[in-house]
Amino acid sequence: VRGSRTDQSILWPLYLTERDDREDSRLTRRRILYYLVQDTREEQPEEGTNRYRLDVWPLFLYEGEGDAAAFQTLALLESFLPRDNALRRSWAPLWTLYRYQRGPDGHTVSSLLWNFYRREEAEGLLAWQLAPLVAYRAEEGGGGPVRDLWLLLGLVQVHSAPGQRGLRLLYLPWITW
Repeated sequence: VRGSRTDQSILWPLYLTERDDREDSRLTRRRILYYLVQDTREEQPEEGTNRYRLDVWPLFLYEGEGDAAAFQTLALLESFLPRDNALRRSWAPLWTLYRYQRGPDGHTVSSLLWNFYRREEAEGLLAWQLAPLVAYRAEEGGGGPVRDLWLLLGLVQVHSAPGQRGLRLLYLPWITW
């Protein structure tokens, strides 16, 4: 694949621009103070995909691809290892204070303070929790909405479905009516 690469800098490493043009894609990366602020854009016109990533080390990381997006604050190592999925999965939850993800289908998940508060939304689904006090989940089922409420890590559980209601106390068997 043929292409051209262009690098420019102003008062290196104060401001750097890298541009990599190929037949099937274009990558543009702008950096301030080397890795402190990075703005990366990748365009693939044949596939119709555009990726965008903004790193402001160590404050936040924003990624976007089509209708999908992800935001994270604090991002301590992700700027230096951008493609390391194992780091994100295993270590990043230790320092991530707030995380927001939106999938291409509109499914969103947000998490604050290590899942102390968590909210998830999708078509026909709403779930949130304020751990360890309360959690709520509502789904659209075949016959109507199904709702569940948990209090104090499930010590008290309330279930509601079309034509059925249930209560469970101290993890004992369900009381239904």
